[in-house]
Order: sequence, then structure tokens, then C-alpha cells
Amino acid sequence: MRKVELIIILVTLALAIPFIILALIEVVYLTDYARSISGAMSGVIEWCEVALEGSARWPELGGMIIGQLLILSMLLVVRRQKAESGPDLFGNDATPSSSKHANGDRGDPAWPL
Repeated sequence: MRKVELIIILVTLALAIPFIILALIEVVYLTDYARSISGAMSGVIEWCEVALEGSARWPELGGMIIGQLLILSMLLVVRRQKAESGPDLFGNDATPSSSKHANGDRGDPAWPL
């Protein structure tokens, strides 16, 4: 394994593990105190105002969902066109048919790390 790949893996784990532990602690806390939290919030939250605000914000939510669907559809169209055109954005062949790439020779500077 290359040194860069090992460092990337270690940094990813160093960032992920504390957040996983924090999420597990939060889940345990919420399951233990869910009734008391919901009881405290039911007296504070005015549900008519929440419903009114939600009904005023539905166009924003619809726009976000439609925008995400448009982005995903554009990505699918670009992926189909790339497969037909041959090389990708980085100049590598879509099909590794050359013997140099099949043998694992990484002498080509365009070959990914």
C-alpha cells in the first residue's frame, strides 16, 4: 500500500471514529430520555405555528427536491455520453485494453495514483 493511501485512510478514520462515538452516545441518551424530552417540548412548541410555517415553506422544499433530481439526471446523461465518447476527463481510457495498463505498469504520468 502506498504511503499516501495509508495517510488518507488514517485521517478518515481519525475524523470518523469520534463522530461515530458521539452519535452512539447521543442515541443512547435520546432513547433513555425520550419521554421526558417529548413531554418538555410538547408544552413549549405551539404546533399551529409549526404547521403554519411548514405550509409557508413547502415551495422551498419542493424546489430543493426538484433541483436535486435535475442534478442527478444531468449526472446520468453525462455518464452515458462519457461511456460512448471514450476517454474521461482525466485522459485515461474508459477500457483498459492496452498491455501497459493491464500489466500494472505505472510509467504513464496520466495514470492515477
